[in-house]
Amino acid sequence: MRLFGWNLLTVIGILSSESFGETITDEDCSLRSKPILKDTSGNGSDFPFDTNALVITGQGVNEVAFSVSQIWNTDGLPMLAVHYRTLDGDDKCSMETMDGDSMIPFRTTKDHVAKCSHGYADVSIYAYVGPKEDFDVSEC
Repeated sequence: MRLFGWNLLTVIGILSSESFGETITDEDCSLRSKPILKDTSGNGSDFPFDTNALVITGQGVNEVAFSVSQIWNTDGLPMLAVHYRTLDGDDKCSMETMDGDSMIPFRTTKDHVAKCSHGYADVSIYAYVGPKEDFDVSEC
């Protein structure tokens, strides 16, 4: 199965004076507009991190609103999933899969709201990037 995953941080508060190799000041945190890549998995090295995939659309004290866009394949993807903690504190994996022969179209965007803990939300994006004929939803 050709699958990749990005684990991202969306910062809304102070983690420390230096977080994940990037210096963050008080002013930077309140105006944070781009996620920080934490790590990759699967075929992640074949798909360089692109900040257009996750866009922070709003920030509060305990939450961050963001959108995730399918920017990896112009022909569409069989599966795209976003994992994060909801405002209720539950883990959520919002998975979208192809409908029949219809792939998830290029530039499809979905909105989400994640709960923050200690000034950040941990968000993971997973995408199946192999041939649609080889995709099996039961393997996800």
